[in-house]
Amino acid sequence: MIKDISRDTIFFKLVSCLIIIITICILIATYSFKNGKPTCHNYILNTYLHTILSLLLIFMMVLVNDKYNIIGTLLMNFEKHNLLKIILIILFIGLIIGVSILISKVKPTNVLLSYGLWLLLIISFGIVLLLNNLSAKLSNNLTLIFISIIIIIITTALLGFYLGDDIVISSNWNTYLHYILWSIIGTLLISSFFIKNKSNIQTLYNIIYMIIIIIFILLLISNNKEIRDHSLLCNNEKITPSYTIESFGMFIKLINTFINLLRFS
Repeated sequence: MIKDISRDTIFFKLVSCLIIIITICILIATYSFKNGKPTCHNYILNTYLHTILSLLLIFMMVLVNDKYNIIGTLLMNFEKHNLLKIILIILFIGLIIGVSILISKVKPTNVLLSYGLWLLLIISFGIVLLLNNLSAKLSNNLTLIFISIIIIIITTALLGFYLGDDIVISSNWNTYLHYILWSIIGTLLISSFFIKNKSNIQTLYNIIYMIIIIIFILLLISNNKEIRDHSLLCNNEKITPSYTIESFGMFIKLINTFINLLRFS
């Protein structure tokens, strides 16, 4: 009985997610293009539509895997499935890096190629997420995550649009934050070799996860300021809109924020 209710809940989430995805695809087709080419009109709206679509695609992958256990079934067919999991994670991270470089070199007017690479990036990122065993946590907290996404998007957007020039005090803001981020990740890796007490290491992990969350929120504020600036440049016909690249930058920061929120919880 409980199992049937759980399956019905997952099915309801799947259908709801699919309906929202189709709706957003229609909105993107309506507002993001003019005569088959990306348009600068509604630049900010279009960027957020693409960002939300990418997040919903990840949620869809999580829900499908939660219902059918695709990743788990595939891995269990191999004797050394843990080793295979590590190899697959490394391969897909390499693919994400390679496709990220490739998509940055594609002209935004090449719609089919840029969107094909964008979709490949999202799917690859989703597979890495599933291989890292975060599927269950994401699925169980889907409503909370969706509400959190809306709150963080609105808050960082308002701060980036209206106070971005005051908050982002340096042209190297993102560079400094990334240096801090990599330093903290290094600390996280090194500390795991020296701190053996489980209680102490968990406390340290929670502190580090919270710092990482703050860093990504600051990066989101900066990202929103850039979106505002790019929209002005685009409306003045100084740049061609590339919603795939713009939205993927937002997507990476948002998904990392919620991954660390899940780990913190």
